[in-house]
Amino acid sequence: MSLEIDRKGESMDCKICKSQEEMNHEIGKFTHWILRDSFSEKGLKGYITIESRKHYENWEDLSDEAFGEYGPALKFALETIQKNHKPRKIYSVSIAEAVPHLHIHLIPNYEGDARGIEYIAKAITGDLRSKN
Repeated sequence: MSLEIDRKGESMDCKICKSQEEMNHEIGKFTHWILRDSFSEKGLKGYITIESRKHYENWEDLSDEAFGEYGPALKFALETIQKNHKPRKIYSVSIAEAVPHLHIHLIPNYEGDARGIEYIAKAITGDLRSKN
């Protein structure tokens, strides 16, 4: 399937590109990245999604500038989660299959939670509901 791309490099058919226009739940903005609080969608406190502001589907398509800015964006997101929620661990996952737009899931894991791949799958699909 080919996506229609507008002049700004945004996909007209992409759920993430459309949601960035609305700026819902934005907690941080960098030149190349937006950080979004995903609690309302996923039901897990501290869940943050880092999204490329330009429509990219693959890591290899990123500009050098976007790669250079990813580190500071990731650090800001991790510090935000740790400061506000104090999880045991923070998982990071990038799949971009269900929504073909480069984005990274930062999934907090708390004491007493299940661990590993099954926990990550449930978090991504919104099948976890937080008590934290």
